[in-house]
Amino acid sequence: MKRRVAILISGRGSNMAALIRAAAAQDFPAEIAVVISNRADAQGLDKAQASGVPTLVIESKPFGKERAAFETALQAALDRHGVELILHGHDHIHSTMWFEGPNGNIPAIGVPSASALAHGHYPAAAYNLFRIEKDNAGWRCEQTVRGLGAGFQIQQIRHARLI
Repeated sequence: MKRRVAILISGRGSNMAALIRAAAAQDFPAEIAVVISNRADAQGLDKAQASGVPTLVIESKPFGKERAAFETALQAALDRHGVELILHGHDHIHSTMWFEGPNGNIPAIGVPSASALAHGHYPAAAYNLFRIEKDNAGWRCEQTVRGLGAGFQIQQIRHARLI
């Protein structure tokens, strides 16, 4: 059984397209359950639909400052699609957030722009390496965060078991 992944996008979805292609392989440990965008005009929605991946738009603007209402709508969509892992692309900070899921917490992984340099409270660009494998009757997902360190050298920033 493969892990069910949601991808959150707001634009082109270039990383999303690579994940959809990878998930087509029989031995890939996850399936893309849904692509959710906060913008109806996100170009990535067309790419996902063309690949046969379900899409959904939950625009954040109508919620205004009611962040909790937006999060409730997002949570309901994740529940409907049985999501176990959430990936989202371009962000200004590298983050791992958690949502409630049917079988425990669901990690949501965000990555800063690849061109980001550290400034103020924003970290430099980073990327995630995931190891997803079957672990007895369940699954294990480990995340290694690597990014720019001193002297512009790539280094490990963090390693964690997410699931």
